[in-house]
Amino acid sequence: MSRMSGTERRSHRAPEQPATAGRSTATCRPARRHARRARSLSTPCAGAPLATTPGSAPALLRVRTAVAQLMNLSYPQVLEAAAAERRSALERAARHGLLGLALAAIGFTGALVPAPVHAGATQLAIDSAHVMAQAHRGELFLRPRAIALDVAHSEVIVANTGLGRVEYFDYRTWPRGYWTHSVPGPDGRPLAGEPIALALNLRGELLLSDLKAPYVDVLDYRGRSLEQLVLPAPDDTAGGAFGPGAIAVARDGRVFVASRGAGRVHVFDRTLRHLESWGVTGRDTSRLENVTALAVDSLGRVYVACAATTLAVQVFDEHGSFLFGFGRHDLGPGNFSLPTGVAFTTGGRVCVSDAIRQIVQVFEADGAFVGAVGGVGVNPGEFQEPSALAGDGHGLLALAEKSGSRFQVMWLR
Repeated sequence: MSRMSGTERRSHRAPEQPATAGRSTATCRPARRHARRARSLSTPCAGAPLATTPGSAPALLRVRTAVAQLMNLSYPQVLEAAAAERRSALERAARHGLLGLALAAIGFTGALVPAPVHAGATQLAIDSAHVMAQAHRGELFLRPRAIALDVAHSEVIVANTGLGRVEYFDYRTWPRGYWTHSVPGPDGRPLAGEPIALALNLRGELLLSDLKAPYVDVLDYRGRSLEQLVLPAPDDTAGGAFGPGAIAVARDGRVFVASRGAGRVHVFDRTLRHLESWGVTGRDTSRLENVTALAVDSLGRVYVACAATTLAVQVFDEHGSFLFGFGRHDLGPGNFSLPTGVAFTTGGRVCVSDAIRQIVQVFEADGAFVGAVGGVGVNPGEFQEPSALAGDGHGLLALAEKSGSRFQVMWLR
């Protein structure tokens, strides 16, 4: 069977009966044929080139490209430019449109300039990539913020957050169906939600966090709400710094749910019975704040990515005891600006996406840096603000792009 071939197709059609009263409801329509805005990369490629032709991209993309170009400068070069005559460096940066170098010249290097992209000791490459920039019914993706892989059915599940939808595609990005995730409004009427996290449990049910819902919704593949997972207070609220965020499922079926802003992780068994909660809010080592992604490896260790902690990725045992961490919010390969997704690939390696550096960095299971792929751009293998990452553990990765308004399915080697 081909790497990208699908298995038995499922119909993501609307349920015959409405969902149980009091729970979030969902509507669904079958996939329709439409003009695909998809491209594929079939030849092996390493880190994507960062340059674009002047005037060929929107202004925002050109700014991102300028910052990404600065990433390819080694850190000593940046420091040398900043330590030299700052006015001269600033004028030189302005002349060449290098916004990042201009920031370095006026003294903001450590805070705002991303790390350079280096291949590392191991050369990484993307074997092939399939890109989908069009959602169902001919509409566009609007701020997609979550993605998951249903390996049993060879499907990619994407949270089209801005439209409140969950959309299904096969591994070649052909559409299979979608449904709208609805939440109760202030008057009790259903409103389109904003799904921000997805994960599959051992029964194949979809666990979904929504910005507008104070619970994790448990749904079948047609979008019917089966039950709701309510977190302990104060995370039983919607919006703000509390409420359910990132979700991960362990091999034994335990479910881990992070609080959106506070430094807590709530643990449930496979029957969704609450077991424990752990984590202390803070920015120092072993503390958690602004959790952006969760993942559980084959040994049951919990990888937690945070936007505001000293170590960007921290690893805990199943009960919350700190084991180790890697990557700082700093310059240099193996460090991060804004980690947004964690997934595993061949050999237990860990892949972490970065929304600002526009790359996916790869680490050994112990946190040793291996290399990076990607770069800012619109071609397959290039990224625009990666917002979520999923993997099958064997080299297949799926990545959502918030600003790029698309997702990619790719093979990493």
